Amino acid sequence: MLRKHSLNTTLTQPYKNGRCSVIIRVSCSGRIELYTGISIKKSEWNNSRQRVKQGVKVDGIDYNILNKELNEMEEFISDYFQKCAERDTNASLSDLKERFNYKFKSSSKSKANEFFFMYDRFIKEEGSKNGWQENIIGVQKRLKEKIRVFKPQISFPDLSTTTLEALKVHLSKELFNDTLIKNISYLKQFAKWALSKKCPVNDDVFSYNPKLPKSKKAVKYLTLGELETIYNLDLSQREGLGLFQRPMDVLCGLAEG
Repeated sequence: MLRKHSLNTTLTQPYKNGRCSVIIRVSCSGRIELYTGISIKKSEWNNSRQRVKQGVKVDGIDYNILNKELNEMEEFISDYFQKCAERDTNASLSDLKERFNYKFKSSSKSKANEFFFMYDRFIKEEGSKNGWQENIIGVQKRLKEKIRVFKPQISFPDLSTTTLEALKVHLSKELFNDTLIKNISYLKQFAKWALSKKCPVNDDVFSYNPKLPKSKKAVKYLTLGELETIYNLDLSQREGLGLFQRPMDVLCGLAEG
């Protein structure tokens, strides 16, 4: 059921510089104030329309662009309550505020949709719950960014076999097979968590089993210490080494193999 709520886009009291912040007050069994990031003079605001006055420019930005941003913010809030009703989840003002700030106050690089918002929440909640070490948290964060590069506006319904195949190709450009398979399993782990939060996850992701070429294998690189140990080996008394009579021969053989 859609919870009853109301919006009121208005101004704060003027600051010392004479400007006011444009805020959206949301009421629903309580009240929160969402700061839009728009700051104007009181004389530039149409109180009855709850919008910037026609013809006004704020810091060189036309009123119609600012009003379009306010429309988008109000639509986001209404959509939040609608999605909660459709998924039969409780609408929470604190949850709404967190999602609003994530979308509208993030930098242009990190600004994203529900998928990445929930991914960040997954890392935070599951990391705390399961005591993840920094390396595990880092792996999850890097996977999230790889997915963002692959498809910036990806959504949970997008996790179809077709999309996952394209993601596999994207990841294979820089990952070996074993690491790629691990990344797919991490994505499935996130998808399972998101489904428990009643996100509309495409079922394809749970049955997806990527087919990978067998030729691409991981490479083990030796450390400087390991190389020095091999270089200093005395092989003069060893039998059965054939052509490998010097440590340098061994290193060359390893490189060619």
